[in-house]
Amino acid sequence: MQKTTLCALLASTLAAPLAHAENFTGIYAGAALGSVNADHTLSIPGTPIKQDLDSDSQTSFALLAGYGMTINQFYLGAELDWRNGLGESSATFLNGEISTETDGTLGLSVLPGYLINDNLLVFARLAYLEGDMDFEVTNTTNGMSATETDSGNYTGWGLGGSIL
Repeated sequence: MQKTTLCALLASTLAAPLAHAENFTGIYAGAALGSVNADHTLSIPGTPIKQDLDSDSQTSFALLAGYGMTINQFYLGAELDWRNGLGESSATFLNGEISTETDGTLGLSVLPGYLINDNLLVFARLAYLEGDMDFEVTNTTNGMSATETDSGNYTGWGLGGSIL
C-alpha cells in the first residue's frame, strides 16, 4: 500500500507542472518595454568612405499579439509586433554631422521557452524587424543639411519571462 501511495504522490508531483501548462497555450496580446542600441554603418558606394554610427541605449515600447503552445515543459511561440522606434545615432562625418533615427518598426519573433513551474515561463526572443530610417546630414562649414528616408530590416534577440 505504501509503495502505491508513494508512486501516486510522485506521479502527481511530476505531472503538476504539466497540468497547468495549458495556461501558456493560446492567443495573447500585450505590451513590452525594452532597451535598444541603434548601431549603423554608413558607406558611400564607389568611395572608401565608411562611418560607424553608434548610439546610447534607449527605451523602446512595443504592442504585440501572438500565439504560443506548450509541449511537456517546452514552449514555442510566434509574435507580431509594432515598436515605437529603435533609437537614434550620430557621428562626425567628413566636415559635418550625420544622424539617424529609426521610426516605428513591424516585427516577427519566434519565442522558444521552458516552463520552470506551472506559473513561470522563461523564453528567448529571436526577432526580424522592418522599418524606416531617417538620415540627416548637416555640413558644419556652411550650415546646410539634407534629409533622406530609407527602409531597412533589423534582427534582434532578447530574454524574458511570464508569470501567471
